[in-house]
Amino acid sequence: MIDEKRAALPANKAKGAAPAHASNVRELSDKVVKAAESARGPVGRSTTSLAQLKLAHMRLHGREADLNLLRAKQGELATNGGSTALPEIILVSGVSGTGKTALVKRGLREPAQKMGMTFVSGKFDVNQAALPLSAFAEAMAPDVGKIFAEEDRMWLSGAMPGSDELLGIERGKRVSVSSHLSGGKEAVSRQQYAIKRLLKTVCTHLNGLVLFIDDLQWADIATLDLLNSISLAASPPFSSSGPTAKTRFQSESTNFLWGFADNVKSLVAEALGIDGDEDKVDALATTVHNKTEGNAFFVLMFLRSLYDEQLLQYNFGLESWVWDDAMVKSRLVADNVATMMVNKLKRLGATSQSIIKIASCLGASFSPAIVATVQDSLAATDDDDETDSISTVSRSSKEFEDEGLWEIDDDGKCRFSHDKVQSAAFDLIPSEERDSFRSHIGDVLTKKLDPQSLDDMLLEVVSLRDCSVPSTADERKALAGLNLKAGLRASSNAAFDTAVVYFRAGRELLGANAWDEDENTMVALCSEEANACFVLGDLDQMDSLIDEVLSKDIPIKLKFKANETKILALNVAGKWHESIETALDFRRQLGLKSFKNKPASTVTVLAAFFKTNRALGARTAEDIASLPPLEDERIMMGQRMLELLLASSYMAQQTIYPLVSFLLVRESLEHGANASTVDGFSSFGAILCGAFGRLKDGREMAKAVELLLENPVNRRIESRACFLVQGAILHWTAPLQGTLAPLLSGYQAGLEIGDIESAGFCLHFRTGYLFYAGRGLEGLEKELEANVSVLRKLNLSGMTHVLLVYLIAVKKLRASGGPARPSFRCSDEEMTFRAIYKVADDTGSTLLRAFANIAELELLTIDQNWEAASSFLVECGDLRPLVPGFFPGVRFTFFESLIYFKASQMATGWFQKRKFRRKGCKSMALMSSWLKKGNVNVLHSLHLLAAERHALEGNATKAEEEYKAAIAVSSQNGFLQDRALAHNLARAYYAAKGDDYWAKYHLECAEKLYSDWGARVELGKATQRRTDATV
Repeated sequence: MIDEKRAALPANKAKGAAPAHASNVRELSDKVVKAAESARGPVGRSTTSLAQLKLAHMRLHGREADLNLLRAKQGELATNGGSTALPEIILVSGVSGTGKTALVKRGLREPAQKMGMTFVSGKFDVNQAALPLSAFAEAMAPDVGKIFAEEDRMWLSGAMPGSDELLGIERGKRVSVSSHLSGGKEAVSRQQYAIKRLLKTVCTHLNGLVLFIDDLQWADIATLDLLNSISLAASPPFSSSGPTAKTRFQSESTNFLWGFADNVKSLVAEALGIDGDEDKVDALATTVHNKTEGNAFFVLMFLRSLYDEQLLQYNFGLESWVWDDAMVKSRLVADNVATMMVNKLKRLGATSQSIIKIASCLGASFSPAIVATVQDSLAATDDDDETDSISTVSRSSKEFEDEGLWEIDDDGKCRFSHDKVQSAAFDLIPSEERDSFRSHIGDVLTKKLDPQSLDDMLLEVVSLRDCSVPSTADERKALAGLNLKAGLRASSNAAFDTAVVYFRAGRELLGANAWDEDENTMVALCSEEANACFVLGDLDQMDSLIDEVLSKDIPIKLKFKANETKILALNVAGKWHESIETALDFRRQLGLKSFKNKPASTVTVLAAFFKTNRALGARTAEDIASLPPLEDERIMMGQRMLELLLASSYMAQQTIYPLVSFLLVRESLEHGANASTVDGFSSFGAILCGAFGRLKDGREMAKAVELLLENPVNRRIESRACFLVQGAILHWTAPLQGTLAPLLSGYQAGLEIGDIESAGFCLHFRTGYLFYAGRGLEGLEKELEANVSVLRKLNLSGMTHVLLVYLIAVKKLRASGGPARPSFRCSDEEMTFRAIYKVADDTGSTLLRAFANIAELELLTIDQNWEAASSFLVECGDLRPLVPGFFPGVRFTFFESLIYFKASQMATGWFQKRKFRRKGCKSMALMSSWLKKGNVNVLHSLHLLAAERHALEGNATKAEEEYKAAIAVSSQNGFLQDRALAHNLARAYYAAKGDDYWAKYHLECAEKLYSDWGARVELGKATQRRTDATV
């Protein structure tokens, strides 16, 4: 349930959150509350008469249809499945003061409780823009502490800055897991994943959840993205509502235009206690309606103003309210309600006005202790005695509470009763003095708060001080430094839109000579703002800031952040070669070893490998894990460049991929280990297995990686290490099926720590390995479609296209048209291998082309179109170097050997037969070497290749034995599609011999297995072959 208001406060939108303060401020706040409680005396006559005016807990007049709509939707949700139902989205919008919040709370809270559901609500505040998800925290606070174990609460607090109070974690006891994790997009992803996990876990323990988010107009960008993501979830275990219109779920948009004269009339009658005789208030209600335009909040405030002006009085003798319609109309004809509210506040004493003006600058909610601190300064008391300011704020707080201007919660925090009250209080400040007034508040807090309290209120204080420009250069320089600190704090909270405001303000404060006056602060402001703009998608501003930093004659180390952001942006855009050039050039500027962005020769790769092997020596996994920590900042920067190079070279320049890995390993051995070291040894292990066949050494590197990951400092690389270890190392000596669950865990870990790219790689390889492991095509097709959607939402276009390769293959196998069917469509995008090859050419991704080539070879092999397969294999060339260490390279080797054997069978000349047979034997020998070193995933394939080789050589007995072995082992190891392939090849073998009995038997088996797999195309082909065999 979303409440979106169209009215905006005239406050600074860049204000930050006001977290909990230090103990001394808490104590001061408690004193204020206690003093306010002690100030509550006996109720006087005026209070008694005012109590007769019913302005609280009133009926909702004219809202019957809206109440029925909300309750009907809630009932449908409960009836259609409760916790398993799809989210229902209701956007409640309208002018401020029309009663949206009251409608939702009264319309849904009690019915939800009766249904056994939980109703929670949270409210956004403009002053908490730098604390994303604040409304979620407020809503979920009552239930979270009861449900989560301490370990989970600690993790969530690390992923969601500012959530300690929500999660029930005492100050100082939080163990941060995010301090060693990446910022930028990763911070946003961590936070969104954390709140999804929180909601999912909470809803698992509840019988349905109604989540009401109020004042959505102050929501941060991350929250809006999250609401959209939640509303579009495939099968969320909770009820949610979001602001998006682009949703597959039914939605309702209720626009509040309350204010018909009859509604105002019944509301006024109830307020005056004469709702049984509404005609008595007809003239008064008409005046009220004309003055308020039917706004419910204004109606109530207008009645209260009539009381204040003594135009509405309670007659105790008559026990009813009395008024003069003519006087009401004449006395207030010139004033609108907003003016009346301001005039009402102007009738307060000078001190009370000062207090409420201060409060209006602090936000919708605020600490009375902070108000007292500022008020004490404005009163110019020099004796440091807090008693007077405490008493003053206490008396005013009681007055404001009695007047319905604000409320005090159990924790002593104050909140304006409505944003219109805050707006009226702010209007008390003359327009020409507002900026200086807020800036003065910021100055006072900077000077008077203790360091911890000031740090807690950093964002709010800096926002206040930014309202005016300091007069001296030193003051501007100091404030620019505070803006940098505030921007970094906002970035760490994933509030990048707010962070940009601070960074930009800092740059403006330093002025035209910024680079000359404070080079270090300026480069940090530009670099951090560029990173924030990258996250927000403002790429033009990002490029401008990066170019500004890189153009300056400053130490190269100061350009690191700008280069890092540039490379990340290039990777996201798929500009792999430009990314490679940027990373290599920065290493050269650091004075570190580099190389050229061009294909590396085999000799160059081997030379680098031998050099790395010598440096590694006899070190074990334990020795590697015991390397000293890297402390040289220059080397750290260089290694980060190598880490980024691994990703871009893997996608576009595979021949330098091993060079990057080898160099990263050698630098780690020489200078010490950090998170980048984990990436180096992961990739090195993959190369040892895939390129050099040293499976035992590869596993030792995997063990070293596991040990390195035990250090919390290296956790940011956990997901990346998972896809390399599981996707490129362990499958060489363990069943392929055993990598599926760890890769899924790696995907989840990537979401947790915010490493979206590596999470995408884990999902990408898991999906591909599901295909090669023989997972049923029907379920695989659904999972592929879901995963393509996920990767698109994560803006991982490169990996999305790799998954589309598998989706094309699966759809072709399942379609009645088979592999010959020209195309499919997915999200208005034509899905063909030709389209995939065009994307590969446009982006320079040799990896994407390699995956597509291997998938096409799979289809041609299943279709047993050996002539086309032979031609295509020659066209592809050796694909193994393009997929170093990964299972598709193993699969390619199998197809290569099988297709060459079939090409030899079809060849007419002796020379051609011999050439193709030798090539097939060479690939088969490579697979045999893997088997000898422990690769269990190639055994059934080798039996099948052996059968084809013996059939080619005319050794019928051995051929038949190997076919049987291939069928048995593929069945035992769960490779359903290869078992079907073995039967199909056996059918062809027996059919060529003229043995119709065994040909028919293997045909029937192939038909059933392809049907079980879900390959309808092969079922159709098998049926045709069966008919031919019968004839």
